[in-house]
Amino acid sequence: MHLVRAVPFLVLAVAGCATVHVEVTQRANDPSPIEPVAVILFQSSTPPSHSQILERALSAEMRQRGIAASFTIVPGSEKAKGGVVATALADVAGAIIIAPSDGTPSVNGVTVPVYYDVRALRILKHPGPAVEGSGPNGTTPINDGLGRSTYVWRGRAYAGRLTDENLREVASQIVVTLVADHILRATP
Repeated sequence: MHLVRAVPFLVLAVAGCATVHVEVTQRANDPSPIEPVAVILFQSSTPPSHSQILERALSAEMRQRGIAASFTIVPGSEKAKGGVVATALADVAGAIIIAPSDGTPSVNGVTVPVYYDVRALRILKHPGPAVEGSGPNGTTPINDGLGRSTYVWRGRAYAGRLTDENLREVASQIVVTLVADHILRATP
């Protein structure tokens, strides 16, 4: 993690919100922002209310910064919902995909820590088969059956306990980090 990114997390720790953070794990050499963007939230095994809170918080954060975005919540597994995702990606330049990746959302009715995998993809060609080989700036296109796209950013967001407050803070940190990394462009 870069020192510049560590500072906000130290401030959060001192302020008592140390249970929420976003860590960038991969950044392609792709300087241009993705706009407009589709935000796709995979619910997986988290309760539907958590996905709805996260969606509302992300929408408010993006709207406040003038970022054009559409939102889709996908219940169930990622692979089983290709049609829903293809529809969400129909007219956008890219996508922010957020999916629970680690942790267990509920054990005997008690919510425990959850990590979210956050990926930003640039859509290179809308639905159709991907061409094997190297994408722009040395990245490798992925073929998910929805067209040709390439990862431009990847991170992990730690929500701590899945409380409404933590989910809103995670949404804020995701948007702040994506803007700071020039994946999304905020307008004044």
